[in-house]
Amino acid sequence: MIRNVFVCVLVLFSVSLFSQHRVSGKVTDEKGDPLIGANVVFVESAKGVITSQTGEFIMNDVPPGKYTLLVSYLGFEEQKQQIEVSGNVTFDFVMQPSVIQGEEIIVRSTRAGKTTPTTFTEVNREAIEANNLGQDMPFLFSMEPSVVTTSDAGAGIGYTGLWIRGSNIQRINVTVNGIPLNDPESHGVFFVNMPDFASSVQSAQIQRGVGTSTNGGGAFGATINLETNLVEEKAFAEINSSAGSFNTFKNNLRIGTGLINNKWAFEGRLSKISSDGYVDRASSNLKSFFVHGGYYGDNTTIKAVIFSGQEKTYQAWWGVDDWTIDNLGRTYNWAGAIYNEDGTTSFYDNQTDNYQQDHYQLHVAHKLTKELSFNFSGHYTYGRGYYEEYNQGSYLSDYPIGIQYFARDSLLADGNYEYFFRDSVEYADLITRRWLDNHFYGATYSLNYSRNKFDIILGGAFNKYANARHFGEIIWAQYAGGTGIREPYYDNTSNKSDFNTYLKTTYILIPGLSLFLDMQYRWVDYKANGIDNGGAQIDIDKTYNFFNPKVGLSYGLPFGMMYASFAIAHREPIRTDFLDAPEGINPEPEKLNNLELGIRKSNQSYFYNANVY
Repeated sequence: MIRNVFVCVLVLFSVSLFSQHRVSGKVTDEKGDPLIGANVVFVESAKGVITSQTGEFIMNDVPPGKYTLLVSYLGFEEQKQQIEVSGNVTFDFVMQPSVIQGEEIIVRSTRAGKTTPTTFTEVNREAIEANNLGQDMPFLFSMEPSVVTTSDAGAGIGYTGLWIRGSNIQRINVTVNGIPLNDPESHGVFFVNMPDFASSVQSAQIQRGVGTSTNGGGAFGATINLETNLVEEKAFAEINSSAGSFNTFKNNLRIGTGLINNKWAFEGRLSKISSDGYVDRASSNLKSFFVHGGYYGDNTTIKAVIFSGQEKTYQAWWGVDDWTIDNLGRTYNWAGAIYNEDGTTSFYDNQTDNYQQDHYQLHVAHKLTKELSFNFSGHYTYGRGYYEEYNQGSYLSDYPIGIQYFARDSLLADGNYEYFFRDSVEYADLITRRWLDNHFYGATYSLNYSRNKFDIILGGAFNKYANARHFGEIIWAQYAGGTGIREPYYDNTSNKSDFNTYLKTTYILIPGLSLFLDMQYRWVDYKANGIDNGGAQIDIDKTYNFFNPKVGLSYGLPFGMMYASFAIAHREPIRTDFLDAPEGINPEPEKLNNLELGIRKSNQSYFYNANVY
């Protein structure tokens, strides 16, 4: 009897098992481009998946029955479809733009498309959120191909570095919503000035190599385009907290109104991150906020974005050599060391870096016709701050103090005569602050036309780095001489103008085969004058004209998209190239010829990208 019951249960289980079916399909926009990360959900059970990089979805083990399939994607109207599952079924969805379609227009001109013949990776919001525990942006990209990251403090919080294909951040172009982020003078990007910015990033595209034309400094190693959060359709409020090693804590508060009257929306974030760091005294105290919102009409979007970061970090950029690791340990930090007369070592408690950077962006996107759209953006960034240093045994002639002389008396050996001598002091201890105060503003534009076989983008920007002041102060001196508090010991000012315009065209030669042409002209004017640290005179007045062409082909095959391209890029010398050059020598611009060959493919189950360059 028991055996018969067991057989019946097994049969019923087998029937149930083999009654499970598969629901699959693809989600695209009006032009047939796949929508990556679209939500596909059964309304009745809330069971769902998101689409792959090809816009495809697969839902396995679906029991027979009638369901309501809901497909949603930010910027497009939701779609519902009643379906009946009695076997494996396939449904394709073509999504229609909603009132917030202008978000796509804002970043489109600086990003590669699915047929663009260059090597790139998309990082969506889900991937960012899964790894966002308070570390700087470079560490969220650390697992991407050809990416190497560094951290001064050793914990990924504070000063961090990013290398792609062996090129450091000074040769990687970074934009936020198409606005240049690289410092115009150093070409660097200091992510420490943008604490918890990852919590406000919707997506990132990393183009390795020269990539397509963008705004700002020339891209040699790569281009990173960051897109800030899109509008949330529903109101929300959330608190996020995380904790980790080395007394690391991250807390933020996010709130949003959702769409108000289907036209207006606003969102804000407050964040605080702190960490002791892995390296000795490599502490970080970071604060930031992010606000965006605006009007989202049927054809027009007006969006304001404001974000700011404030950082205070104990200096940890000295690094360690083999001797230090062997004798003092790998976490030993030389910064701020004070060598006492009794042979002991103490450390200055305010050997810190202090900086704040405020960003203001205004974006206007307008869809003129079904084929033609326009985007204009204005921006302003204000940065100011200093790093403070204890300088033991400094040569006073390098400072306004100069060599100090002190009178003292002395008694001769026979005790009969007293003479007065003058002692000279050439070296003494100082505490200095080295300041940077700068303004960066400008505008970007793009005109996008897409019809049939053509996709054309005309874009460009004009940016100004104005009255960037570099100066140093003496805030304490062992021997003050005739100096006063906050005595300046160097002071110089820089101005840089950067204009570029580009034309990108994608043309479908035959079905599956696309031709890509990209031509960019860039004009740079750089001036700097004043007194540098150490007393050297600065007098820089240089103008550069660059032409950066790119051409390539892509061909779609069943096993992937094959592509080949050739690009030329130029990069002007940075500030330190001029300051460190031997007298009478002018640094020359850099030029890069970049050949890319590759193939890529992605679906719901797998993704691969192979290339040589």
